[in-house]
Amino acid sequence: MLYQPVQNGSTEVSVRCCLSPLKPVCGVRVMRFPSGLQPRLLRIYWALKRWIVPDVTGSQFIYRDALVSHLKNRPRWLDLGCGHQFLPDWVGNPDRELLFSLPRMVGVDGDLQSIKRHALLRDKGLADIGHLPFSADSFDLVSANMVMEHVQDPARILNEVRRVLAPGGLFLFHTPNSSSPALAMGFHVPERLKKRLIGFLEDRSEEDIYPTAYRINTRSQVIGFGSTTGFDIESCRLVTSDAFTARLGPLALFELLFIKLTQWTIFQSLRPDMIVVLRKKHTDIDPVGPAGIVTVCPLRLILWTMFQSLRPDMIVVLRKKHTDIVLSAPPVLSQSARLD
Repeated sequence: MLYQPVQNGSTEVSVRCCLSPLKPVCGVRVMRFPSGLQPRLLRIYWALKRWIVPDVTGSQFIYRDALVSHLKNRPRWLDLGCGHQFLPDWVGNPDRELLFSLPRMVGVDGDLQSIKRHALLRDKGLADIGHLPFSADSFDLVSANMVMEHVQDPARILNEVRRVLAPGGLFLFHTPNSSSPALAMGFHVPERLKKRLIGFLEDRSEEDIYPTAYRINTRSQVIGFGSTTGFDIESCRLVTSDAFTARLGPLALFELLFIKLTQWTIFQSLRPDMIVVLRKKHTDIDPVGPAGIVTVCPLRLILWTMFQSLRPDMIVVLRKKHTDIVLSAPPVLSQSARLD
């Protein structure tokens, strides 16, 4: 969402500017510093960042690089919760030539006005991501950028993603790590205050801040939901990012020091974001069939059972019996018996 500030003394009234032919909506107040102060604070922040954590980059840039690396394989691509752009303006979208070379590029979102403004999408869909309007095996790559934290039922979403992915297809998503202290503290902040803080610190309107659930936002949750819905966990990277308090200038010093701490391997579980890659298994077994019953293709199961004895290796587990019986040793013959 873009905002055009209108000067009004020491405060600013924001006018929402849409890329669609809709009329702008006026009078949406956002918390801002007095004119001219914010650039100075940001200059102080960047100076501190270059001194403390010069090699840290935003998680959105890491996500973009991961996305581009998978797009280079020319997959059929579906972006969930695409909104009006793939990535924030300050990150930049993947190369247009790469995007338009894809055999299929589709985005779905539940916000009609937002998706209408998406300039790079050829095919757009208004849909609930829990009920995707596509046939099975339609895509090779599904992505979601800062979407999964809003999902109430991750198993349903993952089952639906698995259905539309071709065997071996990938689900790439970027989401916050709820084990991060900053996120944990946010659980205890009243929702109304939280919206105003996020809107101020991230320069977003309250209308662009949606309720969160954080049901698949730790490594253990990713492994649990992924393995039970028919995915292999390709990777689950915990990544650092720029300071959430960057707009506060020198006050971001404390968060920058904490970011420096999380660069150590022992503290990596406290990093603020995750980038996850799940791979659909090459199998015809649907882990959750109708009515929650495991369903298997009978003929393939029979063939699989017949030829499993031809596999090249074995893994054996032997368990000692719970008994006090001692196997008797061979009888010891006497000296005279041995002579006979």
